[in-house]
Amino acid sequence: MTAAKPGLRHLDVDLAIVGAGSAGMAAYKAAARHTSRLVVIESSGYGTLCARAGCMPSKLLIEAASRAHAIRQAHRFGIQAVGARVDGAAVMARLRELRDYFVDSVIREAEAWPAAHRLTGRARFIGPCELQVDDHAIVKARSIVLATGSRAVVPDAWREAIDGHLLTTDTLFELPSLPRSIAVIGGGAIGTEMAQALSRLGVRVVWLMREDAPGGLRDPALRPLAIPLLSEGITLITRAEVRSMAEAEGGQARVEFDANGERGSAVVDKVLVCIGRQPVFDGLDLDKGGLTLNKEGLVDHEDRSTRVGESCVFLAGDVSGAHPLLHEAVRDGRRAATQAVAQPGPPHHLPEAPLEGGRRTALRIVFCDPQIAAIGRGHEELTRSHHPFVTGVADFTDQGRSRIKDMNRGALRVYVCRDRRVVLGAEMIGPCAEHLAHLLAWSVHQGQTIDTLLDCPIYHPVVEEAVRTALGHARAQLAGQATMRPASPLSACADMGIGL
Repeated sequence: MTAAKPGLRHLDVDLAIVGAGSAGMAAYKAAARHTSRLVVIESSGYGTLCARAGCMPSKLLIEAASRAHAIRQAHRFGIQAVGARVDGAAVMARLRELRDYFVDSVIREAEAWPAAHRLTGRARFIGPCELQVDDHAIVKARSIVLATGSRAVVPDAWREAIDGHLLTTDTLFELPSLPRSIAVIGGGAIGTEMAQALSRLGVRVVWLMREDAPGGLRDPALRPLAIPLLSEGITLITRAEVRSMAEAEGGQARVEFDANGERGSAVVDKVLVCIGRQPVFDGLDLDKGGLTLNKEGLVDHEDRSTRVGESCVFLAGDVSGAHPLLHEAVRDGRRAATQAVAQPGPPHHLPEAPLEGGRRTALRIVFCDPQIAAIGRGHEELTRSHHPFVTGVADFTDQGRSRIKDMNRGALRVYVCRDRRVVLGAEMIGPCAEHLAHLLAWSVHQGQTIDTLLDCPIYHPVVEEAVRTALGHARAQLAGQATMRPASPLSACADMGIGL
């Protein structure tokens, strides 16, 4: 152990948690049930990424955009909305007001922890299982959970060229008003959501993505559907590679790119970069803790226990390099803390439901319109692994409730194991995907067969009837009936035994 240093507070604890984001907070609550000898070290103030610059403010912007779009579409229902306009400053002011409410609730929760469990400052390793916090504390811990989170990836060259115009979700929601024009770079969940939301709020949007898969759609039958559905009112350029950025006349920025063998450019007020996030290891002096980064810039760890080799260190949340999703971060935090306080000795796995690859059933939702969702194992993965499966399909074009809501766009595709008849996964773009996705995720997680699921009640008329349609299509294929009967708006009535 490091010799005592004058003027430094010395702590000896069972568990030190570095980072008080979603994963760190979950780790603290899990560990506090087992030991009072623990400390959370936070360098930049409490308040999670989700609340401050992620899930919550992005959904506030999306909600405002949805209201604006609904007003413009009201004429389709015989309602004439005259004189409506978007007040960009008011939109952003409301966003920040409610965002701050969510952040404050997180801060209040953390500040309610015992003072002895909270340390403020930047932690760095000074030896295996030993940390120094700025110049005021040394912490010797039996186990350490690293939950230092992630940050948006922004190439240095872009930042140097147009720093005053460059945005990430860390800065987008701080704008006093909406820009007149913006280039959104990236076709993942955040890029998809923000491109559409900003466009619906009256911003001129140029959307650049490297593939032709908005929202991360992987099923080859769904990707062509998504492009026209999500590019309404947007200049969407797929297979685009950004070449350079520079200041332009009039206080704007110029983005130069190659796309589909041609060169192009866009001149805009702001550039929103949504090309991914990377784990934060800055200043941790990992080598002194016996840790190294692999060629991807990650710390290798065992997925189920989250433990780094045979060390005393566990990873939780975005820093692990996993999908930056809140429910995964929270689970990681609980798992890491529970494993960590069980040391020394081999990790003891949590007595929870069977895990898929060390995690719960994969669940991803993109809050665009129509929404995108991916559940469990995808078409691409199943095809690559030669897993025998059939695909049950539901087309929303003539789905009854979807047509009533004027949301009859997209399709649902459910992947069913040929041998065991269980649902392996699903992917969709369509109405109410956030709700259908949970039904399907629970089905995958519990290993339900399509026969059991088709025996479950589904009310009429609801969008969830599309799940019944897709499962019925899959069962027909397993029975050797390769085609699905033509859909009609009232087909669900016949399925439910309701007279036509």
